Amino acid sequence: MTRRSSTRAQAQEFYGQMVRDADDQASRTKETPTLTLPLSGGGKESVASGGGETTTDLTARARALYEGSAVPVREIARLAGVSERTLYKYVEKHGWKKRYARVPRGLAAAQANRGQRWQAKAGFAPVKGVGGRFVRRDDIGKPFAAGLKAIDPAGEARAAAACDEAERTAARAEAEAELGRLHREKMSVWNAALGALQKLIDLREERKTNPQRMSPEGFDVVERAMALSVAAATDALEAVQAEHHRAFERLYCR
Repeated sequence: MTRRSSTRAQAQEFYGQMVRDADDQASRTKETPTLTLPLSGGGKESVASGGGETTTDLTARARALYEGSAVPVREIARLAGVSERTLYKYVEKHGWKKRYARVPRGLAAAQANRGQRWQAKAGFAPVKGVGGRFVRRDDIGKPFAAGLKAIDPAGEARAAAACDEAERTAARAEAEAELGRLHREKMSVWNAALGALQKLIDLREERKTNPQRMSPEGFDVVERAMALSVAAATDALEAVQAEHHRAFERLYCR
């Protein structure tokens, strides 16, 4: 299988490895990791002005993980205690920022599927979402909890704490992935600088050994161009080295 090379993909791999390492450590010590992070808002719902529907903290946390972290969607759903289908319903209904651009289907595929109805295979059981509720007519306009695990406050609080932990782990995984990207970029620029320098050295050696092959004026033009190329590569190397150093300090020296 081709290794995924994007920074987000590598951050997801780092995140998965960190979670597995934490699970292994917990199993070896026979301890269950405890989360002591405080819940913003006391773990309660955030009430919209004017009454009506409110949004749970868990929904906001899940959205933050979906839109701005490397935590896989399946893992976000697991942390929130819902199915992936339920999570994607929230993505569509509430306009969450999509992780990936949707590519339109081709005309041929659309024509081939026209008039076809989806049919479930034998034994198929649809996954049901959670958190839905009915509101009595007399209660219309009054504040009521809505969102992921809205009817399970205790479960919502546990899931919100788990999402907080995942966000912290994902932030470190993303920092690790960014550090790796900068290291690869540094090595690429380093090789480019060495290559440019070697070409300049070769040109000067050729000038010494075969001065008759090109006029001095021609050599001067080419040599100046190569010297500028070496200087540009050196500047780029210094810049990426400084950025790599800052990323390293942010990750390991706090």
